[in-house]
Amino acid sequence: MNSIKAELTTTEYVNGEHLMIFVDDIRLDKWLTIKLDNKNYIGLIPTWLGWLLNPSEQEYVWMTTELCKTKTTIVPILICPDDLDFSCTVVVCEIKYDGTSVQWARVGIDRTGFPTYIGKDIDWLENVPSLHFLRKQYEVCINEFMNDCNSE
Repeated sequence: MNSIKAELTTTEYVNGEHLMIFVDDIRLDKWLTIKLDNKNYIGLIPTWLGWLLNPSEQEYVWMTTELCKTKTTIVPILICPDDLDFSCTVVVCEIKYDGTSVQWARVGIDRTGFPTYIGKDIDWLENVPSLHFLRKQYEVCINEFMNDCNSE
C-alpha cells in the first residue's frame, strides 16, 4: 500500500509555499521524475489547488474527483504552473475506488487539452506503476486541498 498526503512545500516555479501531493513521502512531481528519469515533470502543481484560470476547467477537476467515487474516471492531477490551464502539460490518473482503498491504475499525459475531451487522447506512462492508497488517507488528502480552496 502506498501513502498519500497533502503538505505545504515550495516548488521550483511558484513563489511561496503551497499544498502539494506527496506519494510515499516524495513530492508527486519529483516521484514522477524519479520513475520516468525525466526532469520535465519537476515543478508541476496539483489541479486540486484551485488555481486553474478557467472556471469550467476547475469545475471539471472537482467533478471528476467526485465522480471517481462511483466509477473509474480519468482525473487531471498535475498542471503546468505557468499556464494554469489544460493547454500545457496535464498529468492525469485513471482512478478507481474499491471499498477501503483507492487505486491510481494508470498515470499519463493528456494530449487533448479541452476539458470536455480530457481522457480521450492519453499517452500512458508505462514506467509508472499503479498506486494503491487507503481510502481514508486519500480522502483526507483531497479534503485538505478543498479546505484550502475554500479558505481563500
